[in-house]
Amino acid sequence: MKAAPRCHLPSFLRQMTPLCCPQKVTRVTYLLFLGDKAWPKGHFPIFDRKKHLPPMMKFDERGHLVPYAITELKLSDFESFFVTGLENTAHRSALFQKYLSFVEGLKKTFGATFYQWIVGSFVTQKHLPGDVDVVTFLPFEVMTKKVRAVDIIKSSAKENYQIDAHFAYFCKWNHRFYEQSKEDENEFRLLFGFSREEANRKRWPKGIIKISF
Repeated sequence: MKAAPRCHLPSFLRQMTPLCCPQKVTRVTYLLFLGDKAWPKGHFPIFDRKKHLPPMMKFDERGHLVPYAITELKLSDFESFFVTGLENTAHRSALFQKYLSFVEGLKKTFGATFYQWIVGSFVTQKHLPGDVDVVTFLPFEVMTKKVRAVDIIKSSAKENYQIDAHFAYFCKWNHRFYEQSKEDENEFRLLFGFSREEANRKRWPKGIIKISF
């Protein structure tokens, strides 16, 4: 399957809108509005901090992050927006410091480049988020060689760092498990790119933050 291309984003980009009910599909299709043009390509767009400036981040009426997409930020920009830029800075700062310790532990344990999605209440306007939800994407070779380490971190991260830790692997497009890696990634998008199901079975879209290390 050919990957969706990155797009050059105009200033009037506003949001992502799901085309289909997320409860009924495993692959979510999204529609990216660019004025009167649409991009129905089955993936969140990824706003790459190295190539494109992300659109203005803000929160919608439910306190969810807009744009409803994967926005890549530098760690310092993430801190400025979600820690010092919101209310209850002291509470968020304490969680952020634990997150930094968590990241340093990953660097020492795996000794490889990786990237993370920051999801959940910490990247919303929630008054007092209880933890930081993190999906860490490791290279396939590292993930398979250090399965035991991954299991230990997943089971202890909440107690040690107030991190709800999830893991997945990534690999090159010609790797034999590439398609599976993209399926797993889409499952995480479906899980974390929307709110929890309400009584009427409605789920609301939310943005995701990506940070690379």
